[in-house]
Amino acid sequence: MSRRLVLGGALSATVFLLALYLFGILQGQRRFTYVLDDPYIHLTLGRNLVQSGTMGINPGEPAFTSSSPLWSTLMAVPHLFTSDATAFPLALNLLLALGILLTTTRFFPSLGPWGLGGLLLCEILLIPLIPLAFTGMEHLFHLLLVGLLFGVILHLGETTTRKQFTLLALLFIVLPGIRLESLFLLGPLTLLIPGLSLWRRLSLLGLSLVIPLGTGLYYWSIGWLPLPNSILAKTLYAQKASPLWLAPLMVPVRLLKTPHLIVPVVSGACLLFGYRRQPRSAWYILMATTIAATLSHLALAQTGWFYRYEAYLVFGLLLSFTAFFLQHRSKRHLILVLALLILPVLRGLVSHTSVLPAARNIHDQQLALSRLIRGSRVALNDIGATSYYGRAYILDLWGLASMEVLDLRRRHTHGGAAMASLVRARKIGLVAVFPSWFPFLPADWIPLASFTISDNVICGASTVLLLATSRINAEQWAPRVRHFFDTLPERTRTKFIYKSDKNNKTN
Repeated sequence: MSRRLVLGGALSATVFLLALYLFGILQGQRRFTYVLDDPYIHLTLGRNLVQSGTMGINPGEPAFTSSSPLWSTLMAVPHLFTSDATAFPLALNLLLALGILLTTTRFFPSLGPWGLGGLLLCEILLIPLIPLAFTGMEHLFHLLLVGLLFGVILHLGETTTRKQFTLLALLFIVLPGIRLESLFLLGPLTLLIPGLSLWRRLSLLGLSLVIPLGTGLYYWSIGWLPLPNSILAKTLYAQKASPLWLAPLMVPVRLLKTPHLIVPVVSGACLLFGYRRQPRSAWYILMATTIAATLSHLALAQTGWFYRYEAYLVFGLLLSFTAFFLQHRSKRHLILVLALLILPVLRGLVSHTSVLPAARNIHDQQLALSRLIRGSRVALNDIGATSYYGRAYILDLWGLASMEVLDLRRRHTHGGAAMASLVRARKIGLVAVFPSWFPFLPADWIPLASFTISDNVICGASTVLLLATSRINAEQWAPRVRHFFDTLPERTRTKFIYKSDKNNKTN
């Protein structure tokens, strides 16, 4: 068996699995859906950039919604030719997944066929490639860039050549524009790369901040905060946000909540200590960088949410341990390999069973809601598929795309009269929210109805509550909601609450 045959099998298996899951998703649905609502936000941003010249949820209104400005900009490309580019992120992610397997194979030429087969299988299962492809998000692009970065480190000598430094410089610029968490990797790596002068280290550090600082300063100049709302709404201004000074103390707790990282991180730290006299070894640099990034990520960022936030850490640890085992071949390490794989394999298997139900959840909730709100002025707390397919004017009540709402969260007035005033000023007629997210809804809003999806694994809540902002709006929206309920699948439970004035007069 040759390496080429192993690579061909891995590439073919990836394509086959993606096609198989795609077929499964399309069964019993009106159309294809991703497993998250977020990719539709990027698609909306890309379309509005092409059609109105501004990157925001509503045409003509710039919004610092995206923490991945390069990915959102990339989503503009297909909209130069079509208004519906739903398939573009999936097709791109397939190419990126294949690119990850190809680059990994190239960076470990001394790995035999069986070892290469094991590594590629681990990448497909543990990252996991197929579920991440169906997120329609930037994570596989991020992984490919991380793989290229680690590949450069693997081939560094005692000194860094001009070609290698140029490639490093490009990666240091682009990576934070794809995922801001890349800074967790680039910071320690700047210190650990061998053979660099102080000037070159400072240059790399400065280049890593070009896109974050550039986008932050631009949006700050037009009235937004210098960090994306999508980050602020989930961290500093989250409903149950912890003080920032507490973040380092929470690392052990958060590590326990991500058990698939515990054994690799602890084992990697032990190896770093045991081989501390080899700090210039490529595996040592990669391991130290990834573990430092893991600790920073656990302190300051989120994990989970369909296996994606820490995917680059899983990938980095996988490459680091592979580099270590290639340099220190021993049968004793077989036990370590098995210990490293047990929990990540379980996570990988679970991730593959989540694809179909998650896609069905998005179809039954967000995609369905987009039909109800088409062409209207509405307030929502999930703004992906609704903005892309609904083409409605949307006030984001969670604050990811509406600065006024994030201001309410900053002032701890997120609800009640302040929210009602904002909605009234925007001439909103219908509100659709997760009631569990909003314990203090304005008293004068009128509940119309609710619908509940079945077997929820990914949506923020199973039940969506529909409210009218006035009696007149209630009379206008009630028949539309009734007709909307008739279009929902049988597995969705509906409840109509509003009693029309016309019915009361008749009775």
